[in-house]
Amino acid sequence: VLLELEVHPGEEYRLQGKTQRLSSIQGILADLAIADPDLTVIIKANQRAKTRSLIKVLDVCKGVGLKNLNVVTLE
Repeated sequence: VLLELEVHPGEEYRLQGKTQRLSSIQGILADLAIADPDLTVIIKANQRAKTRSLIKVLDVCKGVGLKNLNVVTLE
């Protein structure tokens, strides 16, 4: 299973195309990680997004136990 998580400028985050707060995304990812710890997350970072926003997303993924992470740049 693949899950798409986008990081945009202004600390805007989208999970599967839906804009959400990072705290909400964390809860969803925690539930998904319990159901499927091998879940693959594709993190699409807008090139204008701040690095700290990407780091927050990576920390959230790590914190809920997700390890299959791929990071790509959105243009």
